[in-house]
Amino acid sequence: MKILVREINDGICNYVWKKMASNRPITKRCGTVYYKTEDNKVYDCLQIVKITHDYRKLNYVLCSNCGEVVKESKLIQHYEAQEHNANCMKCDRLLLKKANDSETTNVLRPDGTVLSKTVNNAYCNDRYGWRYIPLAEVNKLERCKYFACRRSEKLDIISDFWSNYQNPYKDILTEAGVIKGKWRYIDSHRGRRYANSNGKVIACFDTNGILENFVLLHRNNSEEFVYSDVYDKFFGRNGLEFNWSDIAEASKERYMRQIRALYK
Repeated sequence: MKILVREINDGICNYVWKKMASNRPITKRCGTVYYKTEDNKVYDCLQIVKITHDYRKLNYVLCSNCGEVVKESKLIQHYEAQEHNANCMKCDRLLLKKANDSETTNVLRPDGTVLSKTVNNAYCNDRYGWRYIPLAEVNKLERCKYFACRRSEKLDIISDFWSNYQNPYKDILTEAGVIKGKWRYIDSHRGRRYANSNGKVIACFDTNGILENFVLLHRNNSEEFVYSDVYDKFFGRNGLEFNWSDIAEASKERYMRQIRALYK
């Protein structure tokens, strides 16, 4: 899965394809959907320009134990790959305790060094660090950390408008569009911003003059959203349809008309 995002360096905006991280690539925090890329950078769903090979449309799921994205039909292979790493003698849960009747045996090597040998009993120490079980009695399927993926459940990868509405953008809105629509220039911040007739809706453009998002100003709050000209829908940072902050229906309809007009 790859996402096309804006990268701003030295005031210059470029569009860059980035591959998604294989571990917990999509999360939701404080009502905002975030996408994590392989370079460990995070983008919210409004910062994305396009998505290709979306996991969520290709029957991938999330392993709730390790967070890896896995093809649902290949979950068994995922479990077996994790379990292949199970080696008690190299595991950090291995606990060695001197056998009660064990005595230390010293062996003199030809080089003059002494090798000490002690008989130990081997135990599997659980994650709390106090309970341990003899290795011979350990049920790996129930206890071993490398079998945790098999014990865990599969999870659906977080969905949003990108997964529910394929290719939401067709026409790209530029500054020329809002100027023609008689939106008022406000200022420049990274790019340029324009306001509608009453100044309650702001159109924000990057340094290339391409729309980034809209902003609704309401009761001393500001909420960012985008418009899908393909589906004629508005979406917020939570990945869902924009709720317009419960403004008056007449105002909502007027703002939507003004935005739609920019795409005609």
